[in-house]
Amino acid sequence: MLKDEADLLLKCSMAPNSWKTYKTVVECLKKFRIIYNYRDIWPVPIDEIAQFIAYLSYKGFSASTVSTYISGLAHTHKINNVTDNTKSFIICKLIEGLRRKNPQKLDVRTPISFDLLKRLIHSLRSVCNSQYETILFSSAFSLAYFAMLRVSELAINSRTDESRHALKCENITFDKSNGQTELHVKICSSKTDQKHTSITLIIQSHADSNICPITLLQSYLQVRFSGVNGSNKLYTHFNGLALTKYQFCSLLQKCLGFCELPFHIRSHSFRIGRATDMAKMVLKTILSSSAADGPPLHIYAIFVSESLTFITVQTKCF
Repeated sequence: MLKDEADLLLKCSMAPNSWKTYKTVVECLKKFRIIYNYRDIWPVPIDEIAQFIAYLSYKGFSASTVSTYISGLAHTHKINNVTDNTKSFIICKLIEGLRRKNPQKLDVRTPISFDLLKRLIHSLRSVCNSQYETILFSSAFSLAYFAMLRVSELAINSRTDESRHALKCENITFDKSNGQTELHVKICSSKTDQKHTSITLIIQSHADSNICPITLLQSYLQVRFSGVNGSNKLYTHFNGLALTKYQFCSLLQKCLGFCELPFHIRSHSFRIGRATDMAKMVLKTILSSSAADGPPLHIYAIFVSESLTFITVQTKCF
């Protein structure tokens, strides 16, 4: 019984995706050893790790992926209480050489701006197969933008692997105490909050009801499947099954095709777009205030926090 509890605690020490990645690393190492006739021994010798890095580089793996793989090897050594050779000088130099040889590619994901959001939501009437799906995805798109959510906070990974971070109905409340309706979204956990510290986002209503997150979410909740066997996740299909990441991303691509927009827009573009629009609004406010009250300000940095709870603007007066 105690062993089972210890195994459970160990499992909870990392995110499920990290365990999957590290398992993939071990499988890749096994394949490498078979191809090049290396013995299955631990700890992995330094020269073998060096050859493994060269193998990954030759196969076209990026520097960041190789670094992740080596971290996976390090974790496997430590968890089995054997000497970890991945931090040796030559291994660090090989990874640094890979970074210099293959610089990290620029992030080409296009932000979904406010105007683009309106086009995408409007296109759902022509793209979706039913009125229910139109209402569901209108709300999901709007909430993804205004709450700056990751897709993992909206949808499950798959039918057999539900995301722990996906919103549930109980995480949504409406507050009318201030004279106007506010939407409170409790993010119990996320990619950057694995310990369930949680944060509550307060979303204001928008004058345009066609894209207003509160109006669209209330419309969706009125028709949402409420059967006994339905999923407890916030976004579910008419049959009660939870919305998956694949379905969210697939429909987004269909909307992009219908609107004849670039296909390098991704699900994360909602989050990037809202953060970008907010930074622009802050910048506009600061510049307007500067013009009216004092010497000109030169903005040289705008930072949007990872938790998206604040925006920091650094300025210089000249």
